[in-house]
Amino acid sequence: MLIIKILELTIHNKKLKWLLCKITTGNQPNTPQQLIYSYLNKNNFKGGNEFRHFDSKSIRNTSINIVKTEMKDLYHNYLYTDEPRRNIPYSYNPDANGQFVIRTLDGDYPNTEADYAIMHFSLEDFEQENKDIYVVGMFNNYKLSNENKMTYENGIYFTDIKLKQGFYDYKYVVLDEDNQVNDIAIDGSFYQTDNEYTVLVYYHPLGSLYDQVIGVGRGYVKN
Repeated sequence: MLIIKILELTIHNKKLKWLLCKITTGNQPNTPQQLIYSYLNKNNFKGGNEFRHFDSKSIRNTSINIVKTEMKDLYHNYLYTDEPRRNIPYSYNPDANGQFVIRTLDGDYPNTEADYAIMHFSLEDFEQENKDIYVVGMFNNYKLSNENKMTYENGIYFTDIKLKQGFYDYKYVVLDEDNQVNDIAIDGSFYQTDNEYTVLVYYHPLGSLYDQVIGVGRGYVKN
């Protein structure tokens, strides 16, 4: 029996969620080189929604999804206030699958010449009582901390995060009173969403005390 376990782990700074899947070789025809199975519905999972994003490559001027820029102790960039998308029909909006790229128009070497700015995030109110909301992406390894936790005031959730200039994907997630993270409560889930998937296949030999990784693959779902 081959088993893909439910796990949450980080591989090369990439947070992955694993789908539970049991494959019994005796249930379906197979060859020495292939395992053929049909396990519909039981392995279904949510596709989520496309990431939101902004581009701060021009720190002194507005750019993609940045509505205002101010100079204080540092540059402060204010994003457009986001609207929950869970009840809005899916709209194709190409993203970088949660990634970010450091870049700047003010120099030739972005890793050393890109500046820092305070990015201001805001989200319209919606019905999520007794739950905390966070801004996450690869820029913070999807960690939930006080730095990216949002505060509620006058019908708006908001927070600010110090980030280097560049293109960033981000999303909003909800943490409930049971410490369960819900990444579709705000933006919903749609089968059309483009996603990148990594699959690890584990094999547990009879009598063994550990699982062996016997295969790794990566695939993309395009709309």
